[in-house]
Amino acid sequence: MGSSGSKAAPSAKADVSLVKRDTFSDQVYQVFSELDTDSSETLDFAEVQAGLQKLKYPSNYAYDVFTTLDKDKNSQIDFEEFKEWVEMKHEDMRVLFDSVDADKSGYIDFNELKLFLYHLDLPIKNAKMLMRKLDKDGDQKLSFDEFRSGFALLHPSHFSAMKDTWMEYESDSDLAGVSAIDVSRSQKREESKTVPAWTSAVAGGLGNSISRTIIAPLERTRVQMIADAGRYPSMLACMQDIFKTEGVTGFWAGNALNIGRIAPQMAIAFYAKDYFKAVYAGPGNKPTPLQTLAASMSSGICCQTGVYPIDLIRTRLMTSPGAYTGMLDCLKSTVAEEGARGLYKGLLPANMFAVPYYGTQFFVYDMLKVQYTTFNRPADDPRPANPLIGIPLGAISSMTACFVAFPFQMAWKRLQVQGVGGRPIQYSGTIDCLRQVVAKEGVRGVYAGLVPNLIKLAPTGAISFLAVEAIKDFMGWRPQEMMLRQPVAMK
Repeated sequence: MGSSGSKAAPSAKADVSLVKRDTFSDQVYQVFSELDTDSSETLDFAEVQAGLQKLKYPSNYAYDVFTTLDKDKNSQIDFEEFKEWVEMKHEDMRVLFDSVDADKSGYIDFNELKLFLYHLDLPIKNAKMLMRKLDKDGDQKLSFDEFRSGFALLHPSHFSAMKDTWMEYESDSDLAGVSAIDVSRSQKREESKTVPAWTSAVAGGLGNSISRTIIAPLERTRVQMIADAGRYPSMLACMQDIFKTEGVTGFWAGNALNIGRIAPQMAIAFYAKDYFKAVYAGPGNKPTPLQTLAASMSSGICCQTGVYPIDLIRTRLMTSPGAYTGMLDCLKSTVAEEGARGLYKGLLPANMFAVPYYGTQFFVYDMLKVQYTTFNRPADDPRPANPLIGIPLGAISSMTACFVAFPFQMAWKRLQVQGVGGRPIQYSGTIDCLRQVVAKEGVRGVYAGLVPNLIKLAPTGAISFLAVEAIKDFMGWRPQEMMLRQPVAMK
Protein backbone atom coordinates (compact mmCIF):
# COMPACT_ATOMS: atom_id res chain seq x y z
CA MET A 1 0.00 0.00 0.00
CA GLY A 2 1.72 3.14 -1.15
CA SER A 3 1.38 6.75 -0.07
CA SER A 4 0.53 8.09 -3.52
CA GLY A 5 -3.07 9.25 -3.82
CA SER A 6 -3.70 8.82 -0.07
CA LYS A 7 -5.82 11.28 1.81
CA ALA A 8 -4.66 13.75 4.41
CA ALA A 9 -3.92 11.73 7.53
CA PRO A 10 -2.83 12.60 11.06
CA SER A 11 0.78 11.74 10.21
CA ALA A 12 1.71 15.41 9.95
CA LYS A 13 2.89 16.84 13.26
CA ALA A 14 0.29 19.63 13.26
CA ASP A 15 -2.52 17.17 12.63
CA VAL A 16 -1.27 14.79 15.31
CA SER A 17 -1.10 17.65 17.78
CA LEU A 18 -4.69 18.56 17.05
CA VAL A 19 -5.72 14.97 17.53
CA LYS A 20 -3.91 14.63 20.81
CA ARG A 21 -5.53 17.74 22.22
CA ASP A 22 -8.76 15.83 22.12
CA THR A 23 -8.86 12.86 24.52
CA PHE A 24 -11.38 10.89 22.54
CA SER A 25 -9.50 11.42 19.29
CA ASP A 26 -6.27 10.43 21.00
CA GLN A 27 -7.79 7.17 22.22
CA VAL A 28 -9.30 6.38 18.83
CA TYR A 29 -6.03 7.21 17.11
CA GLN A 30 -4.27 4.70 19.36
CA VAL A 31 -6.69 2.01 18.17
CA PHE A 32 -6.19 3.15 14.58
CA SER A 33 -2.41 2.90 14.96
CA GLU A 34 -2.64 -0.65 16.30
CA LEU A 35 -4.63 -1.70 13.25
CA ASP A 36 -2.27 0.20 10.91
CA THR A 37 0.45 -2.46 11.00
CA ASP A 38 2.53 -0.93 8.20
CA SER A 39 2.43 2.59 9.74
CA SER A 40 1.13 4.11 6.50
CA GLU A 41 -1.48 6.26 8.31
CA THR A 42 -4.22 4.47 6.36
CA LEU A 43 -5.89 1.09 6.63
CA ASP A 44 -6.14 -1.26 3.68
CA PHE A 45 -8.47 -4.22 3.34
CA ALA A 46 -5.90 -6.71 4.65
CA GLU A 47 -5.50 -4.72 7.86
CA VAL A 48 -9.26 -4.44 8.40
CA GLN A 49 -9.66 -8.15 7.68
CA ALA A 50 -6.85 -9.03 10.11
CA GLY A 51 -8.48 -6.94 12.84
CA LEU A 52 -11.81 -8.71 12.44
CA GLN A 53 -10.28 -12.17 12.12
CA LYS A 54 -8.95 -11.80 15.66
CA LEU A 55 -12.59 -11.92 16.76
CA LYS A 56 -13.36 -14.88 14.46
CA TYR A 57 -15.61 -12.91 12.12
CA PRO A 58 -16.18 -14.51 8.68
CA SER A 59 -14.14 -13.19 5.75
CA ASN A 60 -17.07 -11.63 3.91
CA TYR A 61 -17.95 -9.54 6.98
CA ALA A 62 -14.62 -7.72 6.59
CA TYR A 63 -15.56 -6.83 3.02
CA ASP A 64 -18.90 -5.36 4.17
CA VAL A 65 -17.16 -3.28 6.82
CA PHE A 66 -14.35 -2.08 4.53
CA THR A 67 -16.61 -1.00 1.67
CA THR A 68 -18.83 0.93 4.09
CA LEU A 69 -15.87 2.58 5.83
CA ASP A 70 -14.23 3.61 2.56
CA LYS A 71 -16.60 6.45 1.73
CA ASP A 72 -14.53 7.99 -1.06
CA LYS A 73 -13.82 4.57 -2.60
CA ASN A 74 -10.04 4.91 -2.86
CA SER A 75 -9.41 1.51 -1.22
CA GLN A 76 -7.87 3.19 1.85
CA ILE A 77 -9.31 4.17 5.22
CA ASP A 78 -7.86 7.33 6.73
CA PHE A 79 -8.08 8.35 10.38
CA GLU A 80 -11.05 10.73 9.96
CA GLU A 81 -13.12 7.98 8.33
CA PHE A 82 -12.17 5.56 11.10
CA LYS A 83 -12.89 8.12 13.84
CA GLU A 84 -16.34 8.82 12.41
CA TRP A 85 -16.96 5.06 12.27
CA VAL A 86 -16.15 4.69 15.99
CA GLU A 87 -18.15 7.81 16.93
CA MET A 88 -21.26 6.34 15.29
CA LYS A 89 -21.35 3.55 17.85
CA HIS A 90 -19.54 5.15 20.81
CA GLU A 91 -22.72 5.87 22.77
CA ASP A 92 -23.98 2.30 22.26
CA MET A 93 -20.56 1.01 23.34
CA ARG A 94 -20.73 3.00 26.57
CA VAL A 95 -24.29 1.86 27.37
CA LEU A 96 -23.51 -1.78 26.59
CA PHE A 97 -20.28 -1.77 28.58
CA ASP A 98 -21.94 -0.25 31.66
CA SER A 99 -24.78 -2.75 31.45
CA VAL A 100 -22.51 -5.80 31.10
CA ASP A 101 -20.47 -4.48 34.04
CA ALA A 102 -23.04 -5.84 36.50
CA ASP A 103 -21.05 -5.07 39.67
CA LYS A 104 -20.28 -1.52 38.49
CA SER A 105 -16.56 -1.98 39.05
CA GLY A 106 -15.64 -0.13 35.90
CA TYR A 107 -14.41 -3.39 34.34
CA ILE A 108 -15.93 -6.45 32.68
CA ASP A 109 -14.59 -9.56 34.39
CA PHE A 110 -14.50 -13.08 32.99
CA ASN A 111 -17.87 -14.18 34.42
CA GLU A 112 -19.56 -11.04 33.10
CA LEU A 113 -18.01 -11.67 29.69
CA LYS A 114 -19.38 -15.23 29.67
CA LEU A 115 -22.85 -13.91 30.47
CA PHE A 116 -22.47 -11.36 27.69
CA LEU A 117 -21.77 -14.12 25.15
CA TYR A 118 -24.50 -16.35 26.51
CA HIS A 119 -27.20 -13.71 26.17
CA LEU A 120 -26.08 -13.03 22.60
CA ASP A 121 -26.54 -16.76 21.84
CA LEU A 122 -22.80 -17.19 21.27
CA PRO A 123 -20.71 -20.10 22.62
CA ILE A 124 -19.59 -19.44 26.20
CA LYS A 125 -16.31 -21.21 25.41
CA ASN A 126 -15.35 -18.19 23.29
CA ALA A 127 -15.02 -16.11 26.45
CA LYS A 128 -11.42 -17.24 27.02
CA MET A 129 -10.43 -16.39 23.47
CA LEU A 130 -12.18 -13.02 23.60
CA MET A 131 -10.63 -12.09 26.95
CA ARG A 132 -7.20 -13.02 25.64
CA LYS A 133 -7.66 -10.92 22.48
CA LEU A 134 -9.07 -7.83 24.20
CA ASP A 135 -7.24 -7.81 27.54
CA LYS A 136 -4.13 -5.83 26.59
CA ASP A 137 -2.65 -5.49 30.09
CA GLY A 138 -3.30 -9.10 31.07
CA ASP A 139 -5.26 -8.36 34.27
CA GLN A 140 -8.14 -10.71 33.28
CA LYS A 141 -10.67 -7.89 33.06
CA LEU A 142 -11.64 -5.42 30.37
CA SER A 143 -11.59 -1.66 30.75
CA PHE A 144 -13.84 0.45 28.56
CA ASP A 145 -10.85 1.46 26.43
CA GLU A 146 -10.02 -2.23 25.83
CA PHE A 147 -13.67 -3.00 25.09
CA ARG A 148 -13.94 -0.11 22.63
CA SER A 149 -10.65 -1.01 21.00
CA GLY A 150 -11.65 -4.63 20.50
CA PHE A 151 -14.98 -3.83 18.87
CA ALA A 152 -13.91 -0.69 16.99
CA LEU A 153 -14.30 -2.26 13.55
CA LEU A 154 -17.79 -3.68 14.05
CA HIS A 155 -20.54 -2.14 11.96
CA PRO A 156 -22.50 0.46 14.00
CA SER A 157 -25.89 -1.12 13.19
CA HIS A 158 -24.46 -4.49 14.21
CA PHE A 159 -23.23 -3.10 17.51
CA SER A 160 -26.59 -1.40 18.11
CA ALA A 161 -28.31 -4.74 17.54
CA MET A 162 -25.93 -6.41 20.00
CA LYS A 163 -26.80 -3.77 22.58
CA ASP A 164 -30.55 -4.17 21.99
CA THR A 165 -30.29 -7.96 22.27
CA TRP A 166 -28.38 -7.70 25.54
CA MET A 167 -30.79 -5.13 27.02
CA GLU A 168 -33.73 -7.32 26.07
CA TYR A 169 -32.33 -10.26 27.99
CA GLU A 170 -31.23 -8.04 30.88
CA SER A 171 -34.77 -6.82 31.32
CA ASP A 172 -36.15 -10.29 32.06
CA SER A 173 -33.13 -12.29 33.21
CA ASP A 174 -31.34 -12.95 36.46
CA LEU A 175 -27.81 -11.71 35.80
CA ALA A 176 -26.40 -12.56 39.22
CA GLY A 177 -23.99 -15.11 37.81
CA VAL A 178 -23.40 -17.93 35.35
CA SER A 179 -25.29 -20.30 37.64
CA ALA A 180 -28.45 -18.35 36.79
CA ILE A 181 -28.41 -19.59 33.18
CA ASP A 182 -31.58 -21.52 32.42
CA VAL A 183 -30.53 -24.54 30.38
CA SER A 184 -34.00 -25.21 28.99
CA ARG A 185 -34.26 -21.61 27.86
CA SER A 186 -30.82 -21.86 26.32
CA GLN A 187 -31.86 -24.95 24.41
CA LYS A 188 -35.00 -23.24 23.20
CA ARG A 189 -33.05 -20.29 21.85
CA GLU A 190 -30.47 -22.57 20.28
CA GLU A 191 -33.23 -24.53 18.55
CA SER A 192 -34.89 -21.36 17.26
CA LYS A 193 -31.75 -20.09 15.50
CA THR A 194 -32.04 -20.83 11.82
CA VAL A 195 -30.19 -20.14 8.61
CA PRO A 196 -32.26 -19.13 5.56
CA ALA A 197 -32.92 -22.12 3.31
CA TRP A 198 -31.57 -20.25 0.26
CA THR A 199 -28.06 -20.41 1.72
CA SER A 200 -28.27 -24.20 1.65
CA ALA A 201 -29.49 -24.03 -1.94
CA VAL A 202 -26.48 -21.99 -3.07
CA ALA A 203 -23.98 -24.08 -1.09
CA GLY A 204 -25.56 -27.34 -2.26
CA GLY A 205 -25.54 -26.33 -5.92
CA LEU A 206 -21.96 -25.05 -5.94
CA GLY A 207 -20.53 -27.81 -3.75
CA ASN A 208 -21.99 -30.61 -5.79
CA SER A 209 -20.95 -29.03 -9.09
CA ILE A 210 -17.35 -29.07 -7.89
CA SER A 211 -17.47 -32.66 -6.71
CA ARG A 212 -19.18 -34.01 -9.84
CA THR A 213 -16.57 -32.50 -12.12
CA ILE A 214 -13.82 -34.18 -10.11
CA ILE A 215 -15.61 -37.54 -10.04
CA ALA A 216 -16.88 -37.47 -13.65
CA PRO A 217 -14.81 -40.48 -14.89
CA LEU A 218 -16.22 -42.71 -12.14
CA GLU A 219 -19.74 -41.44 -12.82
CA ARG A 220 -19.46 -42.29 -16.53
CA THR A 221 -18.20 -45.78 -15.72
CA ARG A 222 -20.92 -46.32 -13.10
CA VAL A 223 -23.80 -45.40 -15.37
CA GLN A 224 -22.41 -47.46 -18.26
CA MET A 225 -22.11 -50.58 -16.08
CA ILE A 226 -25.65 -50.17 -14.76
CA ALA A 227 -27.15 -49.61 -18.21
CA ASP A 228 -25.24 -52.51 -19.82
CA ALA A 229 -25.19 -54.95 -16.93
CA GLY A 230 -23.21 -58.11 -17.70
CA ARG A 231 -21.35 -56.61 -20.64
CA TYR A 232 -18.21 -55.82 -18.65
CA PRO A 233 -16.43 -58.28 -16.32
CA SER A 234 -15.04 -55.47 -14.18
CA MET A 235 -14.98 -51.74 -13.67
CA LEU A 236 -11.51 -51.58 -15.21
CA ALA A 237 -12.75 -53.36 -18.35
CA CYS A 238 -15.55 -50.82 -18.70
CA MET A 239 -13.12 -47.91 -18.34
CA GLN A 240 -10.78 -49.45 -20.92
CA ASP A 241 -13.66 -49.81 -23.37
CA ILE A 242 -14.69 -46.19 -22.89
CA PHE A 243 -11.11 -45.02 -23.38
CA LYS A 244 -10.67 -47.17 -26.51
CA THR A 245 -13.96 -46.05 -28.04
CA GLU A 246 -14.09 -42.38 -27.08
CA GLY A 247 -10.68 -41.39 -25.72
CA VAL A 248 -9.96 -39.47 -22.53
CA THR A 249 -12.73 -36.96 -23.22
CA GLY A 250 -15.21 -39.84 -23.14
CA PHE A 251 -14.90 -39.94 -19.35
CA TRP A 252 -16.29 -36.40 -19.23
CA ALA A 253 -18.96 -37.06 -21.86
CA GLY A 254 -22.13 -35.37 -20.69
CA ASN A 255 -20.38 -33.70 -17.73
CA ALA A 256 -21.42 -30.19 -18.75
CA LEU A 257 -24.97 -31.43 -18.96
CA ASN A 258 -24.47 -33.24 -15.67
CA ILE A 259 -23.44 -29.98 -14.01
CA GLY A 260 -26.43 -28.31 -15.61
CA ARG A 261 -28.53 -31.00 -13.93
CA ILE A 262 -26.72 -31.47 -10.63
CA ALA A 263 -26.44 -27.78 -9.69
CA PRO A 264 -30.20 -27.08 -9.75
CA GLN A 265 -31.04 -30.58 -8.50
CA MET A 266 -28.87 -30.32 -5.39
CA ALA A 267 -29.85 -26.69 -4.86
CA ILE A 268 -33.49 -27.86 -4.81
CA ALA A 269 -32.60 -30.84 -2.58
CA PHE A 270 -30.76 -28.81 0.07
CA TYR A 271 -33.35 -26.03 -0.04
CA ALA A 272 -36.29 -28.44 0.18
CA LYS A 273 -34.73 -30.36 3.06
CA ASP A 274 -34.33 -27.21 5.18
CA TYR A 275 -37.72 -25.90 4.09
CA PHE A 276 -39.60 -29.07 5.00
CA LYS A 277 -37.72 -29.42 8.28
CA ALA A 278 -39.06 -26.01 9.26
CA VAL A 279 -42.56 -26.87 8.01
CA TYR A 280 -42.77 -30.24 9.77
CA ALA A 281 -41.21 -29.03 13.03
CA GLY A 282 -43.11 -25.75 13.19
CA PRO A 283 -41.74 -22.20 13.65
CA GLY A 284 -38.90 -22.00 16.15
CA ASN A 285 -38.86 -25.73 16.92
CA LYS A 286 -36.02 -28.17 16.47
CA PRO A 287 -37.04 -31.04 14.16
CA THR A 288 -37.23 -34.51 15.61
CA PRO A 289 -35.33 -37.35 13.90
CA LEU A 290 -38.60 -38.52 12.32
CA GLN A 291 -39.33 -35.03 11.00
CA THR A 292 -35.78 -34.81 9.64
CA LEU A 293 -36.30 -38.12 7.84
CA ALA A 294 -39.63 -36.97 6.39
CA ALA A 295 -38.09 -33.68 5.22
CA SER A 296 -35.18 -35.54 3.62
CA MET A 297 -37.51 -37.88 1.74
CA SER A 298 -39.66 -34.96 0.59
CA SER A 299 -36.58 -33.20 -0.76
CA GLY A 300 -35.84 -36.25 -2.89
CA ILE A 301 -39.19 -36.03 -4.69
CA CYS A 302 -38.80 -32.29 -5.28
CA CYS A 303 -35.28 -32.35 -6.66
CA GLN A 304 -35.77 -35.47 -8.81
CA THR A 305 -38.96 -34.23 -10.43
CA GLY A 306 -37.58 -30.74 -10.94
CA VAL A 307 -34.69 -31.77 -13.18
CA TYR A 308 -35.86 -35.10 -14.53
CA PRO A 309 -35.90 -34.23 -18.29
CA ILE A 310 -32.26 -33.14 -18.08
CA ASP A 311 -31.32 -36.36 -16.33
CA LEU A 312 -33.08 -38.49 -18.94
CA ILE A 313 -31.28 -36.71 -21.81
CA ARG A 314 -27.92 -36.97 -20.03
CA THR A 315 -28.34 -40.70 -19.43
CA ARG A 316 -29.25 -41.37 -23.05
CA LEU A 317 -26.31 -39.33 -24.35
CA MET A 318 -23.90 -41.16 -22.03
CA THR A 319 -25.13 -44.70 -22.67
CA SER A 320 -25.89 -44.45 -26.39
CA PRO A 321 -22.94 -42.71 -28.04
CA GLY A 322 -23.61 -41.95 -31.68
CA ALA A 323 -27.38 -42.21 -31.37
CA TYR A 324 -27.71 -38.43 -31.07
CA THR A 325 -25.68 -35.48 -32.31
CA GLY A 326 -26.10 -33.63 -29.06
CA MET A 327 -28.40 -32.53 -26.26
CA LEU A 328 -30.83 -30.66 -28.51
CA ASP A 329 -31.03 -33.55 -30.98
CA CYS A 330 -31.76 -35.97 -28.15
CA LEU A 331 -34.47 -33.64 -26.84
CA LYS A 332 -36.09 -33.29 -30.26
CA SER A 333 -35.89 -37.01 -31.03
CA THR A 334 -37.38 -37.96 -27.67
CA VAL A 335 -40.33 -35.57 -28.04
CA ALA A 336 -40.88 -36.57 -31.70
CA GLU A 337 -40.86 -40.30 -31.01
CA GLU A 338 -42.41 -40.47 -27.55
CA GLY A 339 -44.16 -37.15 -27.07
CA ALA A 340 -43.56 -34.64 -24.26
CA ARG A 341 -44.37 -37.38 -21.78
CA GLY A 342 -41.28 -39.19 -23.03
CA LEU A 343 -39.17 -36.63 -21.19
CA TYR A 344 -40.59 -38.02 -17.96
CA LYS A 345 -40.22 -41.66 -18.90
CA GLY A 346 -39.22 -43.52 -15.77
CA LEU A 347 -40.14 -40.65 -13.39
CA LEU A 348 -42.02 -42.95 -11.02
CA PRO A 349 -39.09 -45.35 -10.58
CA ALA A 350 -36.80 -42.33 -10.34
CA ASN A 351 -38.80 -41.02 -7.40
CA MET A 352 -38.98 -44.52 -5.94
CA PHE A 353 -35.20 -44.28 -5.90
CA ALA A 354 -35.03 -40.62 -4.80
CA VAL A 355 -37.19 -41.05 -1.71
CA PRO A 356 -35.04 -43.71 0.00
CA TYR A 357 -31.77 -42.28 -1.36
CA TYR A 358 -32.14 -38.66 -0.28
CA GLY A 359 -34.11 -39.70 2.78
CA THR A 360 -31.22 -41.90 3.89
CA GLN A 361 -28.40 -39.59 2.82
CA PHE A 362 -29.63 -36.39 4.45
CA PHE A 363 -31.01 -38.17 7.50
CA VAL A 364 -27.77 -40.06 8.20
CA TYR A 365 -25.64 -36.97 7.56
CA ASP A 366 -27.73 -34.70 9.79
CA MET A 367 -27.92 -37.25 12.60
CA LEU A 368 -24.17 -37.90 12.50
CA LYS A 369 -23.54 -34.16 12.44
CA VAL A 370 -25.76 -33.69 15.50
CA GLN A 371 -23.78 -36.40 17.30
CA TYR A 372 -20.52 -34.69 16.32
CA THR A 373 -21.60 -31.27 17.58
CA THR A 374 -23.22 -32.47 20.83
CA PHE A 375 -21.19 -35.50 21.96
CA ASN A 376 -19.65 -34.84 25.36
CA ARG A 377 -20.58 -31.14 25.16
CA PRO A 378 -22.77 -28.94 27.42
CA ALA A 379 -26.32 -28.43 26.20
CA ASP A 380 -25.73 -24.69 25.68
CA ASP A 381 -22.32 -25.04 24.04
CA PRO A 382 -22.31 -27.40 21.03
CA ARG A 383 -19.06 -28.13 19.23
CA PRO A 384 -18.59 -25.68 16.30
CA ALA A 385 -19.08 -27.23 12.87
CA ASN A 386 -15.82 -27.82 11.00
CA PRO A 387 -15.93 -28.17 7.19
CA LEU A 388 -13.67 -31.24 7.42
CA ILE A 389 -16.48 -33.24 9.03
CA GLY A 390 -18.02 -33.29 5.55
CA ILE A 391 -15.40 -35.81 4.45
CA PRO A 392 -16.21 -38.78 6.72
CA LEU A 393 -19.88 -37.94 7.26
CA GLY A 394 -20.48 -37.29 3.56
CA ALA A 395 -18.83 -40.56 2.54
CA ILE A 396 -20.71 -42.61 5.16
CA SER A 397 -24.12 -41.07 4.43
CA SER A 398 -23.72 -41.36 0.65
CA MET A 399 -22.62 -45.00 0.73
CA THR A 400 -25.41 -45.91 3.14
CA ALA A 401 -27.96 -44.22 0.91
CA CYS A 402 -26.54 -45.98 -2.15
CA PHE A 403 -26.89 -49.42 -0.59
CA VAL A 404 -30.47 -48.75 0.60
CA ALA A 405 -31.72 -47.29 -2.69
CA PHE A 406 -29.61 -49.12 -5.28
CA PRO A 407 -32.22 -51.70 -6.42
CA PHE A 408 -34.57 -48.83 -7.32
CA GLN A 409 -31.79 -47.00 -9.12
CA MET A 410 -30.94 -50.10 -11.14
CA ALA A 411 -34.59 -50.44 -12.23
CA TRP A 412 -34.87 -46.74 -12.99
CA LYS A 413 -31.80 -46.67 -15.25
CA ARG A 414 -32.83 -49.81 -17.14
CA LEU A 415 -36.30 -48.39 -17.76
CA GLN A 416 -34.79 -45.10 -18.89
CA VAL A 417 -32.63 -46.60 -21.64
CA GLN A 418 -34.75 -49.55 -22.83
CA GLY A 419 -35.71 -49.15 -26.47
CA VAL A 420 -32.83 -46.68 -27.00
CA GLY A 421 -29.70 -47.45 -29.03
CA GLY A 422 -31.00 -50.85 -30.15
CA ARG A 423 -31.83 -52.07 -26.62
CA PRO A 424 -35.03 -54.14 -26.40
CA ILE A 425 -38.08 -53.10 -24.38
CA GLN A 426 -38.23 -55.68 -21.58
CA TYR A 427 -39.93 -54.14 -18.56
CA SER A 428 -43.36 -52.63 -17.96
CA GLY A 429 -42.41 -50.86 -14.75
CA THR A 430 -40.23 -50.81 -11.63
CA ILE A 431 -41.73 -53.85 -9.94
CA ASP A 432 -41.70 -55.84 -13.17
CA CYS A 433 -38.07 -54.89 -13.72
CA LEU A 434 -37.07 -55.97 -10.20
CA ARG A 435 -39.04 -59.22 -10.55
CA GLN A 436 -37.45 -60.13 -13.87
CA VAL A 437 -33.93 -59.25 -12.71
CA VAL A 438 -34.28 -61.40 -9.59
CA ALA A 439 -35.72 -64.27 -11.65
CA LYS A 440 -33.02 -64.17 -14.33
CA GLU A 441 -29.97 -62.86 -12.49
CA GLY A 442 -30.74 -63.46 -8.84
CA VAL A 443 -30.29 -60.96 -6.03
CA ARG A 444 -26.80 -60.30 -7.36
CA GLY A 445 -28.36 -58.83 -10.50
CA VAL A 446 -30.30 -56.33 -8.42
CA TYR A 447 -27.01 -54.97 -7.15
CA ALA A 448 -25.17 -55.12 -10.50
CA GLY A 449 -22.90 -52.09 -10.57
CA LEU A 450 -23.05 -51.52 -6.80
CA VAL A 451 -19.28 -51.66 -6.31
CA PRO A 452 -18.43 -48.92 -8.84
CA ASN A 453 -21.34 -46.97 -7.42
CA LEU A 454 -19.90 -47.16 -3.90
CA ILE A 455 -16.39 -46.39 -5.16
CA LYS A 456 -17.74 -43.33 -6.93
CA LEU A 457 -20.08 -42.16 -4.17
CA ALA A 458 -17.60 -42.38 -1.30
CA PRO A 459 -15.34 -39.61 -2.68
CA THR A 460 -18.29 -37.81 -4.29
CA GLY A 461 -20.17 -37.62 -1.01
CA ALA A 462 -17.02 -36.64 0.87
CA ILE A 463 -16.09 -33.88 -1.60
CA SER A 464 -19.69 -32.67 -1.98
CA PHE A 465 -20.37 -32.24 1.71
CA LEU A 466 -16.87 -30.88 2.33
CA ALA A 467 -17.48 -28.25 -0.35
CA VAL A 468 -20.93 -27.44 1.03
CA GLU A 469 -19.58 -27.06 4.59
CA ALA A 470 -16.58 -25.03 3.38
CA ILE A 471 -18.82 -22.66 1.39
CA LYS A 472 -21.11 -22.17 4.39
CA ASP A 473 -18.10 -21.59 6.62
CA PHE A 474 -16.46 -19.11 4.23
CA MET A 475 -19.68 -17.18 3.64
CA GLY A 476 -20.60 -17.16 7.33
CA TRP A 477 -23.75 -19.18 6.69
CA ARG A 478 -23.93 -20.71 10.17
CA PRO A 479 -26.70 -20.04 12.71
CA GLN A 480 -24.44 -17.96 14.97
CA GLU A 481 -22.62 -16.23 12.11
CA MET A 482 -25.87 -15.37 10.34
CA MET A 483 -26.96 -13.69 13.57
CA LEU A 484 -23.74 -11.63 13.51
CA ARG A 485 -24.10 -10.69 9.84
CA GLN A 486 -27.81 -9.88 9.79
CA PRO A 487 -27.51 -6.33 11.14
CA VAL A 488 -24.91 -5.47 8.47
CA ALA A 489 -27.66 -5.56 5.85
CA MET A 490 -29.32 -2.65 7.63
CA LYS A 491 -26.64 -0.19 6.57
